[in-house]
Amino acid sequence: MVSRNKIHKIEVQGVIGRYDYIIDFTRGDAKIKAIYAENGHGKTNMLRAIRALTSNNLEDFKQILNLPFRVINIETDNGQVSCVKESSRLCSIRTEKNISEDSEGHSGFLPVYTTDNTCDIEIKLDDINRELENNGDMSNEISDFMKKYWDISSEIRGIVGNVVFLDSNRLQNKQLLDNINRGRYMYGTPRSYRKNAEEYSYNQDISGDNVAGVLQTLTFSLKNEARRINLGDGYRRRDVYYNIVRKIINNGNNVASEEYTNPEKAIRSRVGKIRKSIEKIDSYGLINSREFTKINDAIEELPVDDDSVFENLRGVLIPYLDNLNDQIESFSVIADLIDIFLDAVNTMLNGVELKFNDKENRGEFSIYFLYGDFNDQETPLETGYAAEKLSSGEKHLLILLSVLTICSLNSTSLLLIDEPEISLGIPWQRTLRKYMKRLVGEQGAQIVFATHSPVILDGYNRENIVFDNISENYLV
Repeated sequence: MVSRNKIHKIEVQGVIGRYDYIIDFTRGDAKIKAIYAENGHGKTNMLRAIRALTSNNLEDFKQILNLPFRVINIETDNGQVSCVKESSRLCSIRTEKNISEDSEGHSGFLPVYTTDNTCDIEIKLDDINRELENNGDMSNEISDFMKKYWDISSEIRGIVGNVVFLDSNRLQNKQLLDNINRGRYMYGTPRSYRKNAEEYSYNQDISGDNVAGVLQTLTFSLKNEARRINLGDGYRRRDVYYNIVRKIINNGNNVASEEYTNPEKAIRSRVGKIRKSIEKIDSYGLINSREFTKINDAIEELPVDDDSVFENLRGVLIPYLDNLNDQIESFSVIADLIDIFLDAVNTMLNGVELKFNDKENRGEFSIYFLYGDFNDQETPLETGYAAEKLSSGEKHLLILLSVLTICSLNSTSLLLIDEPEISLGIPWQRTLRKYMKRLVGEQGAQIVFATHSPVILDGYNRENIVFDNISENYLV
């Protein structure tokens, strides 16, 4: 998985002029925090403000001056970001970036962090409006303001990382895929999944398109992660030849390991281990098992205790099998994530079943309708047609779980979710948080979700629930 920045604390003061929120990842669960407050306490505005500050997009950033808050402070491994809104037309931003240096005075060259005040600027609404109005100008000249904004935006991205906001209007949000991807993970995606907002007619139901598009994005994220692992394995595969030569030269002299003392047992045990774990990975299209299957069949046909044959195979076959096992362990992370995602979806859905089979379905997720006119029919999600037949709750659930999985695969540092409980019944709400935790795992994005549903927080440790400065006695 892609490494990402670790966020320590987010503090937002003066939300709608009254509420303060402190999201502290250094206490309790370091992965998921819940914001609990009644309607009208600024939860959504706070999430929007965090997203706008970290958006790396000027049009989105403009919301900073329209949203009702006073101060945002974000602390991470890489430094700090502070945004103070002076008025509806002016804000100031300060970034402090941590620079890691090796210190010879520390055992094991432990990193020493020093602070570099990289940016301290003011951004005016008039400058933003002027730039957005001139956006159609084909001039190659870059304004001083844009240079300033790109500099501060780059600093914020370097400190905070990539932030994704899943709003409460996710079914009908015409910018949903853009908000998730920011153009980074959509290459190769069919045009139908990359519609611009203006391509949709007014009041058009786009929920089916959004569900299909998010699942397609998940597919490409899975494939991209597989390609990344393959690229890394390319370096390992070059080491195979060195290992073969080394083993042949060594020839087992004065070596007591099993591969030398009992090469047959060493080879058969390795083949058996790989055979047990490669089937699922192959079924998901993450690895091609054709070559291994041929080798496995050839080994199975060899007579037992044929020492001379296995001695000849040892120097060549064991490095190959060891390398293949390393590949399988890497791809197993992706396969396990697919398993968790499908388990989450199919545990909660009642009338449909979601399947993924890369080998047979060209990497597409497919829906099986268990009842009704489409009973037992496989419906690929190549368009939004199949997804349109799902209920509102099913659509919400698929989008939410898909985005969680996408953010665990790519470089997302922080996922903000507004009201994850929308259209979800009470049993689904009680189950959801468990799968949120499993999907992001240890390496995935950190999550902040805002809710006013006590059901979704049932059994959740209080130190993982964020209250505003007025409503701390909720959930007593």
